[in-house]
Amino acid sequence: MKRRKFSIAVLACLLTAQVGLGDPKWLTATGTSVSSRQSYSDSKGFQWDVNCYNGCLARGTSHVFSDAADLHVNGSSFNSSSGRGTRVTHTDGVEFVFGPTTKSNLKVYRRVKFFKSGLCRIVDSYYNASGSEQTPRIEVRSSTNYGMQNVTKVGDDGKKNPTGVVLESYDDDCPLVLLLARGKQTEQPPMISASSNSSSYHLRWAKLTVPAGDVVSVVYFFRQDNSQDDLQKFATTFDVRKWTKDLPAELRNSVVNFDLHIGSFHVSIPRSTLADRVELVTGNTIYGTIRNKSYKIKTPLGPLTLDASKVIGLARAKDAKGNIGTILLADGQVVTGSMLEKTMTIEVPGAGILTIPFEKMRSFGYVISKVRPEEVKFQGPYMGLRSGMRIRFAPESMALKLKRSTGEVNLPPKVITKITCTPDAETTVLFSNRSVIAGKLHCDAKAVKTDLWGPRALDAGGIVSISYAESVDRKTTLPLRIQCGKEIIYGEIVAESLKFATPYGECKIAPMNITNIGPDPAMLRSVASAESHQVAQKSQLKRAVELSLQKASQLHSTHLQTERNIQPYWVKVNAGTLPATDANYKKCKDRCDAAQKALDTELNKLRSNATALWAMGEKANSRKMSGFKNYAAMWSEKVKKSQIQINDIDQKLATEETKLAKLKKDLDAEQAKIKPAKGAKSKKALTKAHTDLKASYDAQEKIIQDLKLQKAGYAHAMRLVKLSSDFYDRMLAAYTAMPDKTAKVNLKTRPTVAVKFAGTGTVLVGHFVDPTVSVKITDDVVLSLNPATITIMTNSAALPVGVVNDSVKKLISQLGSGNYVDRKEAFEALKKMGPGIKPILLEHKNSPDAEVRMRVEELLKGL
Repeated sequence: MKRRKFSIAVLACLLTAQVGLGDPKWLTATGTSVSSRQSYSDSKGFQWDVNCYNGCLARGTSHVFSDAADLHVNGSSFNSSSGRGTRVTHTDGVEFVFGPTTKSNLKVYRRVKFFKSGLCRIVDSYYNASGSEQTPRIEVRSSTNYGMQNVTKVGDDGKKNPTGVVLESYDDDCPLVLLLARGKQTEQPPMISASSNSSSYHLRWAKLTVPAGDVVSVVYFFRQDNSQDDLQKFATTFDVRKWTKDLPAELRNSVVNFDLHIGSFHVSIPRSTLADRVELVTGNTIYGTIRNKSYKIKTPLGPLTLDASKVIGLARAKDAKGNIGTILLADGQVVTGSMLEKTMTIEVPGAGILTIPFEKMRSFGYVISKVRPEEVKFQGPYMGLRSGMRIRFAPESMALKLKRSTGEVNLPPKVITKITCTPDAETTVLFSNRSVIAGKLHCDAKAVKTDLWGPRALDAGGIVSISYAESVDRKTTLPLRIQCGKEIIYGEIVAESLKFATPYGECKIAPMNITNIGPDPAMLRSVASAESHQVAQKSQLKRAVELSLQKASQLHSTHLQTERNIQPYWVKVNAGTLPATDANYKKCKDRCDAAQKALDTELNKLRSNATALWAMGEKANSRKMSGFKNYAAMWSEKVKKSQIQINDIDQKLATEETKLAKLKKDLDAEQAKIKPAKGAKSKKALTKAHTDLKASYDAQEKIIQDLKLQKAGYAHAMRLVKLSSDFYDRMLAAYTAMPDKTAKVNLKTRPTVAVKFAGTGTVLVGHFVDPTVSVKITDDVVLSLNPATITIMTNSAALPVGVVNDSVKKLISQLGSGNYVDRKEAFEALKKMGPGIKPILLEHKNSPDAEVRMRVEELLKGL
């Protein structure tokens, strides 16, 4: 969209506020000057390399990169003006800063940071010091050293523009690479182009709008890993704020392909450290002091008057009509609605007071200060609504319950960190002790006490999320961890014992004596065997491709040599009695070059087929199987047709060779007549007849030679076709032998598990008899779990069976001692032993000694 130019007054103010201050200092850094290539190894063992001449990623682990992130501005390549960069060492990694380099009226800066935990972040910044808007074409070109056999989109938005891609190299030694380049809420997202059977993947901004005197930045990330699943999980849970919080505030606010405005709830409000900032829908920016004292707004929850001192700024969607906008408050609340006031007043230095209609604004933001900080700290609890609002509320005014397949659970606010809701789908609850459970949320939202409106009736279906705390308590150490599918539960099994059926009988197991619960080892061996077989078949598949290509290359070389061997004869039969001149030889060479080009085309087709089939082998399903069979049948048919063509030529050759034999016989007969003939006239006539016959013979011989050359061409074509047919047959055989990936045992629903005991190392394989198991997450929350859904359970507090029983029992009997010091000493010793002694304490719960009973009861409560 073309934007209007600034007015003279506004432009003067802007240049005074921005350009007059010189280049932004936050785009540079202080550190050690470095040149050439710099390397860094992260904590996961992956290597990162940066070229200090142009800021590109060079090499990497097993040379996976080949000049990745090569920046081009309007077709001109970015490079460090001095061929050097600045190295800055951080506690969480190392960063390299390059620039400025002037490209197309822009000063370009680049930051490349390698995080210790395993991530590369690149930030490209464009500073427009001119007096007019710039719209450069930005392209970030990247290459892999060995080509890409597979490209997987990440976060596809349905418009063929994913948030990132996972790239898989042809070299098995190379790790996979994740590229993330756009957020879901973006002002100017890039186009990401990457495809299999290629070595290049690019980011493109056709027109990146950089206002006069302003800075626009883009940020993107690379990650190396050997696991496709781990990269997908990382991309799904990627929090861009976590990986950019170390950047200067001004730099974060200049990023346009991710939403990095700290404290926003899907609200992007550009702000400044210089003055209040207003951005118009035309793209012009005005700096000054906003004079409004308050803002009246009509919201879905009713009218509201907001004191200006509590407002950080307002943002309007590009397609918003009228005065509809979203306001961000200093306490983190977000309010959406239409402005009841029509205009805003702003005092502009050198230009006086301007009155601007809200509908003419894209956004406004107050200057960053202590009163209105750039990063809003958590001041919840907050409730996120589907209308786009985030409001503070009193948690005790809303009762929450979660319905699960095994029962209903109350959700007390004091033990919950966050609740995430999706319409007509599963609700996820995160507890402060890191437990995660799922179900369907039921809540009473008839009179919720809100911070801004007072008591309000809310639509329960309109709730997106409820945040009670900023983060979970990661300092808490909980010994028992249970995983049931997506649910992760930290807590305690309430039952004193669990019934467990084995092939050898039923038994009772004390939960605190269990070290862990996991899949049946025999089943795991079966799965491992199947996966090992799959890897072996995959290797055979790859070898089939290599052998086919190798054989094609040998066949190619042999045929070219044959073509060269027939060159002299071709000159002879086509040049007649003329000498083998350079011109005639050139004709022959051109013919052979054309044949070589045709053969190269055939070989490239075969390589392409091999690559396509290899990709097909990676994604096994019946449709691809049908494709293999169709290809094999097609090439088999081509072999038959080629054979028919060769048979036709053989028949023609037989006919023409019969004619040649008759001509040879006639020539010999004419030759025999010449010698005994008498008279010059007679000899002359016979000689002429012989010469004519010889010409016919030579012509017939040329026909035969041409047919032989034609047959040689068909024979070579048939060999290529036969090679392709054999190739597909081999691929089909190897592919058919691969085990179906979907045939893996479903560990989540299989009831047979292995239970391992502490100390003794005993392993029992079987299944739990009880239909449900009660697990206490907190004192207020007890869950009922289906034991068949438990995939993993670990218990770090388990004590060895039979090893400490005697010492524990001795201490328990000491609890009834007549000496107070002995009783106290035993009590403290038992208390330090932890939950593992609970089964033994339960045995003494009904001790005849009243003192022992009292002390045991007290210990059980503490455990």
